[in-house]
Amino acid sequence: LKLRPACVSSLRSTSAGAALPVGGMGTPGYEAMSEELTEEPLGDSSGWLPPTEFEFTTLLFRELLQRMQQLGYTQKDGKVHVSIFRRYVRRLVNALDTELPINWEAFGGNKDEVWLTWKDIRQGVVARAVPDVPVHFCERLLQTLEDPSSSWLALFNSVAMFFCIIVSVGLVIIQSYKSICPKECHSEIESLCVLAFSFDFVARVSCAPFSRHAIASRDWHLDVAVPPPGRTNTSVLMTRLHRLGDFLSKPLNIVDFIAILPFWVQLFAGNRTIPLAFIRSLRLIRFLRVIKMGKFNATLQVLGTTLARSTQSVYVLLIYVGLTCTISGVVFNEMETDDNFSTVPRAAWWVAARMVPGMHKGANWVTGKPQTVVGAALLTVLFIWKGMLWILPYAQIGNMFKSVWKENEEMMKLRADVKLEDSRSPGRVWVEEGGTPTATVEVWESTGSPGAERGVLVGVGAVPVPILEETEKTAVVSTDLWGGATQPWVGSTPSVDLQVSWKPAEVKGGGSRGSLTVTPLRGHNLGGVSKSARCGVTIPLGLVPQQAGPGHSWQSGLSTGDADSPVWEGQTGTFSIALSTGAAKKDKDEVKKPAKPVTRSFEETKANVQKALMLLDAHERQLGDLSFCAKGISERTAAVEKNMVHSQEHQSAASL
Repeated sequence: LKLRPACVSSLRSTSAGAALPVGGMGTPGYEAMSEELTEEPLGDSSGWLPPTEFEFTTLLFRELLQRMQQLGYTQKDGKVHVSIFRRYVRRLVNALDTELPINWEAFGGNKDEVWLTWKDIRQGVVARAVPDVPVHFCERLLQTLEDPSSSWLALFNSVAMFFCIIVSVGLVIIQSYKSICPKECHSEIESLCVLAFSFDFVARVSCAPFSRHAIASRDWHLDVAVPPPGRTNTSVLMTRLHRLGDFLSKPLNIVDFIAILPFWVQLFAGNRTIPLAFIRSLRLIRFLRVIKMGKFNATLQVLGTTLARSTQSVYVLLIYVGLTCTISGVVFNEMETDDNFSTVPRAAWWVAARMVPGMHKGANWVTGKPQTVVGAALLTVLFIWKGMLWILPYAQIGNMFKSVWKENEEMMKLRADVKLEDSRSPGRVWVEEGGTPTATVEVWESTGSPGAERGVLVGVGAVPVPILEETEKTAVVSTDLWGGATQPWVGSTPSVDLQVSWKPAEVKGGGSRGSLTVTPLRGHNLGGVSKSARCGVTIPLGLVPQQAGPGHSWQSGLSTGDADSPVWEGQTGTFSIALSTGAAKKDKDEVKKPAKPVTRSFEETKANVQKALMLLDAHERQLGDLSFCAKGISERTAAVEKNMVHSQEHQSAASL
């Protein structure tokens, strides 16, 4: 099954109950619909400039609902109470505009039910229940400088900054070779790169106080909208000074400031020599920004989150190592006479060099060995304790990494699902998903009048039919044709457009009853058809009341127009669907019918009594026969036992 055109986000279906035009390409409605289908682009691509409005997308609301699920604010099946949903959506909106109106009824708030599903929430988002928020110049400029995915201009800026970073790092490496640069060289290029870094940093610092944090950071937006228990009443608004302080406290922004600091210090210090070699080397850390541009960003975020959540394990490890070194240092200082144990700090350093793997091979003041029995025993205990001490945090950090990585995969899957969901038109989900039944479509060449026999088979296809949908559905779908005599070796595949309409009477428990109409509209690339063509639709057996006969198939009349693109005008096949799960029939059969009153005559009763007496008499004779047989068996058994006793006595007498 394919859609024509390839764009799946275009509107090719109408709302329930609406009627699509039926006819060929000469029909104005069909032409308008075809133009609408072909002009709609596939997906939304970023523009040259950042967006002028902030949009509350389905992905944002889906992540909001997932965060509410993680914090236990929803039911296990994902349903959220209306009041709780309104509370956190209001916080989500207040982070951008406290006076922005919200159409709560679009989210299903006017229903009798108080629990909202994702379907209800998505319906409100698609209906623009939350209006877009205007984005001013400073926020758009900050997006251009920090978010490469916001626009093409932001991507070009990131590429330019990436080039400057590569050049700056290369100059640091080249200047370390005295044979190439005996003195300071390429200072003009280095100054140009630093000026680019300085302009980027100053521009971002200038825009930070005037930019709403929720626009630049999705994670921050969700954190303040749905805070964890204990911080649910915190404010979602930030002052300008708070925004500036938050911007300057970010690690990468600190790295950017340190990277440009040596250049300006030397510039204002004049000819005075200032030892800034270490600070200048920190510009290499700016190379970490390269990772943000590629596919390693997700891995970097996972590592950062893992380390942030594992700080408690690291603190505990450092405390245990410090206590172990101090206590062991005191013991070695008292028991050993080597110079490395002359003081408690030196003895503790000696122990620390052996507690940290590999440190004793390159550190100073770590030579010497314990000479006493107590020292040797303590060293053995330290080695055992070292193995136990380092295993625990490694295991905890490893488990934390697996947990964070799993959360990241779930988030990526969620975003992919939402993207696929957004690409589908709401009225065409049944067309594009794989859980919809299909009906067989056949197109064959007709060589005579409307009553003539079928000619050459053009191809066979499968069209989805929404017989399991509970509401009325109408859509135009296109299906490829295969297996025919006119199948081309190269070029486009033959296909046919059909309008499918469904009016359900009852859809429950897998059963379906209603009226299905299939209207062929136009064929495509039927190059092998020399004359008119017919279109036939076959519904699988079991979906119609009759299991055989004309009720499950329909054949159109002759087509008109070009043989390569035939058109069927005003020809519709109607099917009465009666799909049963079998459970209703079983229940119907198992229902007990009410007992009818029984009226019998005296003669019938007398005859029945006589039959009963005859049966009892027969049973009595059978019991007598069985008793006689049992008596004969008992007598024969006693005679056999008596003979056996006499034979045993005779044998005993003979032996004596």
